[in-house]
Amino acid sequence: WNVVATPLVDELSAIQGVVFSIYIAFMVLALTNVVTGVFVESALKSARGEDAKYAELALRDLFRDAGAVKNQKIDSDTFQVIFASARMKALLERISVDKDEAKFLVSLLDMSGKGEINHQEFIGGCLRIRAPA
Repeated sequence: WNVVATPLVDELSAIQGVVFSIYIAFMVLALTNVVTGVFVESALKSARGEDAKYAELALRDLFRDAGAVKNQKIDSDTFQVIFASARMKALLERISVDKDEAKFLVSLLDMSGKGEINHQEFIGGCLRIRAPA
């Protein structure tokens, strides 16, 4: 600092030395802020990915426990049982999916009108409609 700041103070003015010091301090803080931002963004992205994997596995376990995985379809009665469970409510809350959105998703996925949906489509739909972090 002395090598760079001394000519500014001696040849120009003391104000130039102070301005230069403030500029360098600001640039160091800005660079530190950028590096921290990159690290935090990377950590958040990793956490979101892990959350999605957890949600998919937990939803699959819920449907398996209800017997929906055997025939690959969930009828409306089975879905109501699964949806009323505390595990499902906690899971939807964790992945930021509103319960009304999940119910609407079931009606959207039931294209045939038979009251049955594919459990894989429901899991994928829940992961797609979850609210942004």
